Amino acid sequence: MAIRIFGIILWIVVLFSHAGSAHGQPGSFGDLSKIPRFGEIRGLTSFSESHLAVWYSNSKRGQTPTYEALLVIYEMRNQSPVEVFRITSSVEDIWQKLIPLSESKLTGVIIQASQSITEYDSALLIALVDGKFQVVFRGSTTEIVDLNADGIPELLESMWPDGDGFPKSTTVHAWNGQVYTALTKVAWSERFGPKVRLSVAAAARRLRNAKRA
Repeated sequence: MAIRIFGIILWIVVLFSHAGSAHGQPGSFGDLSKIPRFGEIRGLTSFSESHLAVWYSNSKRGQTPTYEALLVIYEMRNQSPVEVFRITSSVEDIWQKLIPLSESKLTGVIIQASQSITEYDSALLIALVDGKFQVVFRGSTTEIVDLNADGIPELLESMWPDGDGFPKSTTVHAWNGQVYTALTKVAWSERFGPKVRLSVAAAARRLRNAKRA
């Protein structure tokens, strides 16, 4: 009994330690002990004044993979968490960490999943679009870079070879207002070059003009 009580207290302490990164005023996320327990909490991050992403993990006996990951996004309403989105990991994914888009104009979170030997692992990006959260990008090894400094990052997707060496090419994905779409494909060594930056700037202008129309 004492062990169980200690476990509950420890869980609450962990939640509050993560809650310190919330972008709203202290206490804006209410009583975090009210968050449902769908499994072991592996990660927790806030990415707006009212949204919290929680990564759960559950063991699966006699199955491959041996665990299942679950991400739930909560919206805080009247100091209580209300589930507004959830997604379960695929068989191929091994989730590594959550990356909040806290410095971006997009409201959302990135799930980094290990499918490569590089530090830029495959990414699953979830963003708020027209009032609802949805997956706006699924990709392999991906770098997240705001090439034109407009507050919306571009996603640079490169296929790394097995063994030594570097990718031959990179596909640059840009935000179109709803999802990320492939914008251009260039040699890996030129992914930060002037041609890519010009293409990104042109895509951003088209998006701004479409919003004005």
